[in-house]
Amino acid sequence: MRPGRNDPLVTMKLNLSLRTQLAILVLIPLCCAVGLGVLVTKERVDELHNFEAFHTALELADQLAEVNEANNAEMGNAWCWTPHAVAENGIEVVQKIRDAWVEDGRKLDAQISRLREMSRLVDFSQYDPRLRQILSEVDSAYAKFADHRVRMRDTLDYNLIMEPYGLLKQQIQAVFPALLRETSDKEIAQRLTAYNLFSDYQTACVKYTGLMIWAHQVDKFPRDGYVNYEATYRESESLLRHFRSVAPPAIVAQVDAILQDERGLWVNDRVLGFLTTGDVFYDFAAHHGQEQEFKSKAEARNDALAGILRTIRENIMAYTDAKIDGLTAKRNYAIGLLLLVICVTVCVTLSLGTRITRMIVGITQGIAEGATHVFVASQQITQASTALARSSGEQAASVEETTAMIAEIEKMTQAHSDNARQATTKIQETSRIVTESNQTMEAMNRSMRQIAGNSGETRKILKTITDIAFQTNILALNAAVEAARAGEQGAGFAVVAEEVRSLAKRSGSASDSTNLLVDNSAQCIEEGAGSAKRANEALARVLTSTTEVQQCVAAIDADAGKQATAVAEISQAASQVGRITQTTAANAQQCAASALSLTEQATNLEKYVQQLTDMVYGPGKASVNLRAPEPFEAAPAKPTASVGGMRSSPRKPVRPSAPAVAR
Repeated sequence: MRPGRNDPLVTMKLNLSLRTQLAILVLIPLCCAVGLGVLVTKERVDELHNFEAFHTALELADQLAEVNEANNAEMGNAWCWTPHAVAENGIEVVQKIRDAWVEDGRKLDAQISRLREMSRLVDFSQYDPRLRQILSEVDSAYAKFADHRVRMRDTLDYNLIMEPYGLLKQQIQAVFPALLRETSDKEIAQRLTAYNLFSDYQTACVKYTGLMIWAHQVDKFPRDGYVNYEATYRESESLLRHFRSVAPPAIVAQVDAILQDERGLWVNDRVLGFLTTGDVFYDFAAHHGQEQEFKSKAEARNDALAGILRTIRENIMAYTDAKIDGLTAKRNYAIGLLLLVICVTVCVTLSLGTRITRMIVGITQGIAEGATHVFVASQQITQASTALARSSGEQAASVEETTAMIAEIEKMTQAHSDNARQATTKIQETSRIVTESNQTMEAMNRSMRQIAGNSGETRKILKTITDIAFQTNILALNAAVEAARAGEQGAGFAVVAEEVRSLAKRSGSASDSTNLLVDNSAQCIEEGAGSAKRANEALARVLTSTTEVQQCVAAIDADAGKQATAVAEISQAASQVGRITQTTAANAQQCAASALSLTEQATNLEKYVQQLTDMVYGPGKASVNLRAPEPFEAAPAKPTASVGGMRSSPRKPVRPSAPAVAR
């Protein structure tokens, strides 16, 4: 597209230096890269923040686990305040247990205080509301402990004593399932699930162990106690199987070591022995006094299992710490990489800006020189194209006259060729008729020969018939003689023999007459065959002469056809030369117009070069001027060629209008 005066590339004035413009262009992708790097870094920071928040929630859950252990310790010694504790165990033993219970209470109070301090430092708005609700429920459950401890000293029933402890434990154990909502890490979720399963398993172990100890201490263990014991044991086994499927192998190995050592196997055998066998329940009344050994070993096993809970929590905390360290390293790496990319990009931008500016300066100088040469060459092409168009017009007129003369010659040659083809056609028809006559005579000759052959065969047959008649006559004569000898008995036979002899004579006479006729016919056939042979030979000579005439006429026709073809080819060649000449003239005109357009484009290129020069050097600091073209002398047109020794008088050629060449 030719640029106009209002083209923004021509009229736009840039007041910024090229280096500044390049810097702006490079800063666009730099800003995009920095924005992407910031997004990636933000993702790393957010992920780290989420894990740190989860770590804080995990510390709260760990502190709740410490509270739960202190609660379990106090609950384990709370039986000392039951009405029958002193009577069954003695005042000294009970007093020691009560002192331990008081100490356990202080520890529980200290753990609760620490939990409250940690809760005040946590921003619960970033967690699921269930976590804050659990802490509120734990605090509410613990608020009842002060009054409950006072009422316990007045000796309450065992179930009433254990009720607040169980409620607090139940509220605390809900925290780890709630933590599953705070993480999307599959490994942590799996370990939290393992902790919840093992916590439920350890609680079930404590429950059915307590039931068994109680069963050894009462006179009659109730039926629903057996049912509760068996259901709790089955539940614990199911929880253990699920725990094994999700827990880390190292933790599972520690649990197996506790359950499969000598103490664990002994407790398991006793527990299985206490289970119902059919409809028969275990008789605990017959084994009073054996509960102490079971109690000591079972509680020791349960304490060891409780230690596994602490191990699992430590494992989760260690994994979380390692994850946080890894995310911290990734964040630092992302930030460092982002800073490095920014520094490298800035340095590369400055370096490339300097190099590109130098390259564009050199390119501008080369384009300016090329624009000058293009302008000069376009002027020369315009003048040469005008002269070529004039010469091509004159040549086209001469070629047109030559083509007309060749066309007349082609018509006459074509007429001669048509006459030769007609003569050839007539000769071919005559030759065909003679050939058919010759073939007919040959067929008649063959028929005459066949008839002559058949006459010979007929003579042989007649001769055979004559011989048969002669023999028949002789036989009839002999038969007549024999009949005469026989007398009256052979009279009838003689009559028959005479008739046969008469028939034989007539057959011989007919055979002789037929033979004579056949001889006459054979003589006539031989004379006709000779005449047919002579006629056939005459027709063969006529056919030979006709063939020779046909060959001569065909040669004349072929030569006339070749001459017509040659003249047609000359005519086509002349027409092709005429078309080429016309095309050359048209192309010369188009070339002149294109040269004019090239001159205009060279002028526009000067404007673009000036624009680029202003951009590189500054407005008004440099200019580009096209040099004037050198003069061009057009070659004179050659005279029109003659055809056949006669100079043609061509019509006045149509001269192409030369385009005006303007600077």
